Amino acid sequence: METLYSDRGSNFLSEAMMEVYQRLGISKRHTLSFNPQGNGLVERLNKTLIDTLSHLVSETQEDWCQHLPLALMAFRNAYHRTVEETPAFLLYGRDPVMPYDLIFSDPVRTYSDTPSYAQQLVNRLQSTYTLVKNNLEKSADEIQKHQKPFPKSKQICVGNLVYLHTPKIKLHTSKKLAKQNQGPFRVVKQNSLVSFEIQHINQPSNKQTVHVNRLVKVVERDTFPCIQDSSKNHCSSSHSLERQPDEDETSKLYPPLYSTL
Repeated sequence: METLYSDRGSNFLSEAMMEVYQRLGISKRHTLSFNPQGNGLVERLNKTLIDTLSHLVSETQEDWCQHLPLALMAFRNAYHRTVEETPAFLLYGRDPVMPYDLIFSDPVRTYSDTPSYAQQLVNRLQSTYTLVKNNLEKSADEIQKHQKPFPKSKQICVGNLVYLHTPKIKLHTSKKLAKQNQGPFRVVKQNSLVSFEIQHINQPSNKQTVHVNRLVKVVERDTFPCIQDSSKNHCSSSHSLERQPDEDETSKLYPPLYSTL
């Protein structure tokens, strides 16, 4: 293993693990904070696995490890719409033999010699990988078509003032009343289209590398906005005062709909 990519969990960033990475020559890379989309494949698998285990565990939920092999087996034998195959077939070049296959399916084909089986396995895997590659490219094109551009509030450049959205709140406090936007920060560097390095205005030592989805652009405006003088288009207040009609004139102009008895 040359590179290990994970989230910012303490079990991956501890001093003991850093020593392991150094001894094994592994380059450690991690996602940006509060951005699970940066490791979408793993997060999607975790969601599917947790949903499956929730239907298998008992009320105490302490036996989840006993059901984990069954949940993984179901996932590996499930048809994936994107690649149009199962993970087990892509890994081994054949579908696994399940108990119901031994009962209801035809006998498994046998080969007289090992080289013939190996050659057919290689041919099968090569054709499958080509098909999967085409399916992934087609899926990526479809995602690109439906991808929406960044809104104007997310069009951030170096030098802009921003606030940092931090959904983590203090213990025994209400999320509804918590201040989830910290700052202001100044954008000092752009690492990529979605990764920015920011620095706190009042605390220069506070530097962070964050995802653009956590940034709220500061819209600069005047403290006291100027109001356009409209006196040129209207008469002065002294000339605009007119005599108010009395009650008799009003009743003549607007007679009542119903007469009183």
